[in-house]
Amino acid sequence: MASDTINDRLSIKNLLFTKALPNYVIPVPTTGYKTHPCIDCGDRFLFKSSYEYHINRQSVVITYMCRYCNQQKTFNNRCKLLSHIRSHAFKTATINVSDLKVDPLPASYFDNLAAKHGIRLETNNQKATLLQQIKAKTPSKFSCLECNLEITVKTQVNKDRAKHFMQYTNKVHACPVCLFALPTTCGLKAHLRLHSGNGPFICPECGVPLTKKMIQYPYTHDCEGFRMMRATARYKCPLPQCYLFHPNEYKSHMRNNHMKRVFKCPLCVVACFNEATIVKHLQSHATEAKALIFFQCEMCPGRLVLNNQMDNHLRGHITNSAFVYPCWACGQVFREVRSLLQHYSNNHGQTGKFTPQSATAPVSAPKPDKPGLVYRVVKRCDKCTRSFTYKCKYEQISILPNECPFKCSASASSKQVITEPEFTIPAETTIKCYLCKKDIPENWDDIKTHFAADHKEHRCLDATLVIPKMNVKKFKRKQRREARKRFRETLKKLREPRNSKNQKNAGQPSSIQASFSSSNPLACKKCGHEAQDKLQLEEHLKTHRDSNMAYQCMECGQCFVVKPSFTTHLLVEHGISDVNEYILSKQCYNADALLKNNFTTDIVKVEEPLRENQCQICRDQFDDPEDLEKHFRVHGMAFLMKNSSAKNNSP
Repeated sequence: MASDTINDRLSIKNLLFTKALPNYVIPVPTTGYKTHPCIDCGDRFLFKSSYEYHINRQSVVITYMCRYCNQQKTFNNRCKLLSHIRSHAFKTATINVSDLKVDPLPASYFDNLAAKHGIRLETNNQKATLLQQIKAKTPSKFSCLECNLEITVKTQVNKDRAKHFMQYTNKVHACPVCLFALPTTCGLKAHLRLHSGNGPFICPECGVPLTKKMIQYPYTHDCEGFRMMRATARYKCPLPQCYLFHPNEYKSHMRNNHMKRVFKCPLCVVACFNEATIVKHLQSHATEAKALIFFQCEMCPGRLVLNNQMDNHLRGHITNSAFVYPCWACGQVFREVRSLLQHYSNNHGQTGKFTPQSATAPVSAPKPDKPGLVYRVVKRCDKCTRSFTYKCKYEQISILPNECPFKCSASASSKQVITEPEFTIPAETTIKCYLCKKDIPENWDDIKTHFAADHKEHRCLDATLVIPKMNVKKFKRKQRREARKRFRETLKKLREPRNSKNQKNAGQPSSIQASFSSSNPLACKKCGHEAQDKLQLEEHLKTHRDSNMAYQCMECGQCFVVKPSFTTHLLVEHGISDVNEYILSKQCYNADALLKNNFTTDIVKVEEPLRENQCQICRDQFDDPEDLEKHFRVHGMAFLMKNSSAKNNSP
């Protein structure tokens, strides 16, 4: 008894307070409007009538023994109860759950409510009479939208429609667009409506009406036909001379084939495609920095995209017009479903206007073109669902018996010569049934026997594939050829600036002297002079020093304008890393080299006058002053000395 009392108290507490309905939230913005709040439960209402209906509602019968009033009170909602308790707040009002009792509304309340609104309630006898009348009515009918056949509704309209579309036949109709096989022409027509976009849209497998959004990729309806449509969907790359791929592979295709990585220096405007080049460039800056990585889209030339912005950028290139429909028989690609169906009808089906019967008609028996030709005829028993084979001439096909040779019924009395089914897979090979997990032989006839005996609700269809498979090897070879072609074109574009620069400098006289190769380490590589020791060789190399060059290598005699090039040469060619010590010990630095020639008034005395935006040092022509200013930086110390001389000469 004590446990029952505790449970009653907990249920009352949960019903009224702990697990009550959450507060009502006004579904529209209330800014600038007056609201009517309920002080007891916290709900707010826009209209006063709603607030009054809320506090006067009748939902339950709450009986409460108020210890302050010494009376038993009855309330029809929780807010009324809390309002009464709140009236005793000056006496530190509390609620004792044992004084509460909650009951449902009596039946008389609903009778009075119905009478108040003029609703006539039916008695039990009247309800039973109405049910009998409903059952006595004839079942409703509906017409098939494809063949106009009237179908009686036995269970539900959707199920009966699907049963009509997917009823068992001896034919298999394959969709030319997605290769999905259906047993009836009505089912194929309903399926083709999903591809063509001509309503009404009905799933032939479950009979459910579909919306236009559900027949668009990614095909949210979960039936086998929609899975085939999802698997055979193809997307054409917007760039020319590119192959087809699945829509799920769009991002990976664009990343791997049409997005180039660009490495940019954060300290200047230099950017390149090679990581090693940008690393070498960053070493020329005094401040250590990391290269910024961007991606250049081939469809948007001149625009750089960050890695975290790539998905949003690629999503902007997706359009419904990019979906294409390939012909699985010959490999041709079409932009519209109607063009694909017309092509399939003209080239791979019967001639004339496309119809589902002509596009997916089963292969008929060939006409006798050679005398004495033997044909192989496969039949199937409707009782045991096993297939059997006859071999006969074309004239004897019409007189072949239909009895089952496996004696599945007592009526099988035919004594015709019957050949046993031909097995192409050894009987020892077994597979596991996905329904009952039993090991069954891999032979197709044994699989059908197993399903006919243990899984009668499932049927095995002998489908004949009338559409040849795509030559995958030929398609992959074509992809490799196109990839090699694109690679060669890219290399050609990369080599064109270098070749043009070499052709430009081919006609100019070279200021570099011819080098001599000799096995003697004390031989001069400029003129071939052989010295007695290292000091004599260094004295001889000074005769080859260029007065316009600031640095000279005392190992091979080569001269350099700027120190970074001189440092790289010593490290790569001769393995010398301490450049400053080398310069002090060898005395190979000429501080007045640039002042002697480049930045005197001799530049003004050149016979050919300077044109606008033309370099004073190498005479290269540029389009605007910004490019000319950037170009001056390649001359290294010459650029710095020019700026210093310009500042000194300014008033």
